[in-house]
Amino acid sequence: MSALQASIIVRTKDEAHNVVAVLSALRAQTVRAEIILVDSGSTDGTVALARPLIDELVEMPAAEYRPGRALNLGAAAASGEIHGALSAHCRPTDEGWLERSLALYDDARVAGTNGTNRLADGSHLANLFLQGPDHLTDMTWGFSNHASTWRADVWTEHPFDATMPASEDRVWAAEVIHAGWLLAFHPSIDVAVTHRWSGTPLAYYRRLRDENRWAQRAGPVPRYTVGDAVRSWWHEIPEDHHSTAFHRLNPKRMAEKGAIWSGRRRPA
Repeated sequence: MSALQASIIVRTKDEAHNVVAVLSALRAQTVRAEIILVDSGSTDGTVALARPLIDELVEMPAAEYRPGRALNLGAAAASGEIHGALSAHCRPTDEGWLERSLALYDDARVAGTNGTNRLADGSHLANLFLQGPDHLTDMTWGFSNHASTWRADVWTEHPFDATMPASEDRVWAAEVIHAGWLLAFHPSIDVAVTHRWSGTPLAYYRRLRDENRWAQRAGPVPRYTVGDAVRSWWHEIPEDHHSTAFHRLNPKRMAEKGAIWSGRRRPA
């Protein structure tokens, strides 16, 4: 078991329906972590529900929220050698998530960790992948603060951009890799991002559009034409229990293709 001390930053805004389950999952980890809640103006009782399960509360006005700003505030209040970010709607799959993440820091070159099952080219990831400067070819893929960890001393030198509305994680990743560090990805610490599909098609469109726009601050992003969007929508059908017709008529999937095209067409 790792001797590293960890602090996990959980960002919330009206997450009363999720926050207890997520914080309880953190408390159940095999490695105890300091839990810091950064709340940006919840009005649904989120903070009251969270208080018994956290070590520190940081509050910020909703109007001042930016993902990097919230993480910087949480990191400034953290005492651990390793910091982590976990969105309030992202629950670790089991109690070993944090321990497995911390084990990746046995490699002194690693600045941060993330879980994923796919690489930038869409190929399946079965084991450890170390991202270095040769792997910064598609910045729409990579380090994601929905469920990540990083070294506290690296953050001190490279805080997150507090002004960006999206993709602060990709910009940070490129910065620390260019500074000589590596980022470690492993499928065993993957945390699902199914929450991205919640809400309206318009909200999903805006989020994905902004991510594609701002990711271009980090580095190269592949060209994506109207033809690419149409071909992907028609031919790249997800393999699940839904029919082909369902996926072709799904408004959120249509919003996804349009958002990628729009975001890459107009970089931030």
